[in-house]
Amino acid sequence: MKHQHVQAAFLLAISLSLQAAASVNAATLIDFEGENPLAGNNLTHKAKTSVVTDVPENGGKFAAKTKIDSAAGAETFFGTGFKSPITDLSSSSIIGIWIKTDIKSQFNIQLHSVDGGTGIFPISTADSTGKWKKFTAPLKSFRKPQWANRNVNLKRINKVQLTAFGSGPYDGKYVILDHLTVDGNNLTQVESPRPRKPRPVREPVILKRGEAVDMFDGKTLKGWFTTPRVYVPRGEKFAKTPSDQLYDAVIKHYEESDTAMNRIPNRERVKNKGVWKVEDGAVIGGQVPGSTAGAYLMSEKTYGDFELTLEANPDYPIDTGIMVRAHKLGSVGFQVLVDMRPNGTVGGVYGNSVGGFFAYPFVFDADEKPLNKIANIRPGDPDGMKFSGGQFQTDQAASLNDFLKAWNLNDWNEIKIRCTGRLPLIETWINGVPIAKIDTATLAEIVPNYDPDAIYRRIGRKGHIGLEVHDSPTRDRWAPGAVARWRNLKIRELEIKE
Repeated sequence: MKHQHVQAAFLLAISLSLQAAASVNAATLIDFEGENPLAGNNLTHKAKTSVVTDVPENGGKFAAKTKIDSAAGAETFFGTGFKSPITDLSSSSIIGIWIKTDIKSQFNIQLHSVDGGTGIFPISTADSTGKWKKFTAPLKSFRKPQWANRNVNLKRINKVQLTAFGSGPYDGKYVILDHLTVDGNNLTQVESPRPRKPRPVREPVILKRGEAVDMFDGKTLKGWFTTPRVYVPRGEKFAKTPSDQLYDAVIKHYEESDTAMNRIPNRERVKNKGVWKVEDGAVIGGQVPGSTAGAYLMSEKTYGDFELTLEANPDYPIDTGIMVRAHKLGSVGFQVLVDMRPNGTVGGVYGNSVGGFFAYPFVFDADEKPLNKIANIRPGDPDGMKFSGGQFQTDQAASLNDFLKAWNLNDWNEIKIRCTGRLPLIETWINGVPIAKIDTATLAEIVPNYDPDAIYRRIGRKGHIGLEVHDSPTRDRWAPGAVARWRNLKIRELEIKE
């Protein structure tokens, strides 16, 4: 106990000295005054966060109060956090936050960056319970805690959290936060997305459109097969494996392998084909309970030039999409993205084992609500995830505002995909609104080691259509129990002029 009191006094002395040194020219990062003042709030235990008018003398009109449930079970710690615009704090020196709480405890101010980095700075409310006090801290003093995977990246801050620890239980307690500020030296918010240099894009010359044909009868999975989400192993052996022998060679490799990827043993992964069923006229795709492995549902028939329309109603957060020109293996081909996850996109294209690129029209972040619902969609960070082939904007791209006007939140949406050409020109629409266009035949100029001829030899002029359930190395990629829903899948084959 004596050690704790000495530490608290030491932390208090640091805090007071830092307050005196804080810059007068402060910039506000979070103030709880906007249209969605509690957007992105996350809690470590059951609690309720609300906007209140109990504010510090120099605060605004509103503050954020988090009241911990009386039976929350917050025995040893409790945290409440808020997302902020992605902001570069690398040129700033001091961060400050107003706190009022009935918790007499040590706290950590936590800064989080988009790459999953975390930095903490300790404070204490030993002498300030029940009254407002501004705490300040030097940004250079934030340190990576033992439980974090990496240190915080001050160039891309996207969340701030306050965590009490060591003096619980905290059930029934409250904490009010207001006006998170930094000194305003070169404070900048990261723009998203960053457009790439425009380049000419070919237009398909369509000579004939076939009749629209149902790919799904609404009752069974007739005409489809399931396959595990396995990757083509690296190395010359598999690079030279003929396309018609690739499926059997890869499956055999996983069946005989003792290694693992994303913590999933290869022998377990290759047996896992996901959970696919039909309910109320829709295909439902999800992970096997207790597993974090993904899978594909693939069309038995292959298609070359076509227009595909289907309706989607995905949960959040999940990482899903529609494979086109795909190899029987599932994980090789072009994927039209339906990434309902942090830093996700809808209507962009990913090169699955064909370049590893992430081409997006826009990138968004959002809040997860109960029952895997989505709310408060807002700009995300194009570099929030790194891809081997790079991340860049599609040749033609709708804005996030265009998407928000078109997309029905937590409901069914029609997605249209046109795929034409030897290496395809891929175009997408959502509820009739043009979203993206990308010419995969011309990506060698921007995607490292992109070999169009090798890709064509691998996937050919025709390929399968597939629906994806992704692995979940983190919960953001596929929340436990979440599903993707698909219905009204119709395809119209095209005759084009090359």
